[in-house]
Amino acid sequence: MAGPILVTTDNHSDEPAATRAADAPAGSMLAALRRRAASQRAVKHLDVAVGGDFGEDLLVRYGYLALEDMDRYGDLQPGQIRATSLTIDMLISACRTVLFRHQGQLVDLEVGLGGELWERLGWPLPAGITNARDIPAPDVVAELFARNGMALVTHAERVVSWMQDPADAGEASAATS
Repeated sequence: MAGPILVTTDNHSDEPAATRAADAPAGSMLAALRRRAASQRAVKHLDVAVGGDFGEDLLVRYGYLALEDMDRYGDLQPGQIRATSLTIDMLISACRTVLFRHQGQLVDLEVGLGGELWERLGWPLPAGITNARDIPAPDVVAELFARNGMALVTHAERVVSWMQDPADAGEASAATS
């Protein structure tokens, strides 16, 4: 399975580029500092393939967890991830959308890791459920990884490692802005 893909968008700049460049000539230390500062503030996402029968074609796009979420997820450390409810909850919270590669193009399914994804995948409803949107998100995640704890842990490891060091998304990553 190829490595995750780092995607960077939106530098949150509220100052025109021409104004910033006026006091920081190209090649200067200040220009280099500002490039890195803009990159630091950029919204970054990590696209990670689900694998299994989906191969590299179904990806989950993750973003950072909010600072206030760290009380809940602070104990998740690379190399110590287990297929627990905390891990699954972290993936659900960090998910921004799910993507599908169709004819070489990534298509945003505009769903998270919940019942809407179950519905898009066309899976039969579990006993006692009449609407896919009522399926608990942890059940969707478990099924997405075919209830394979090791596959889920490997996926979560990539996400947690990236969150801890966004500059190191893996050898096969590609950054775009």
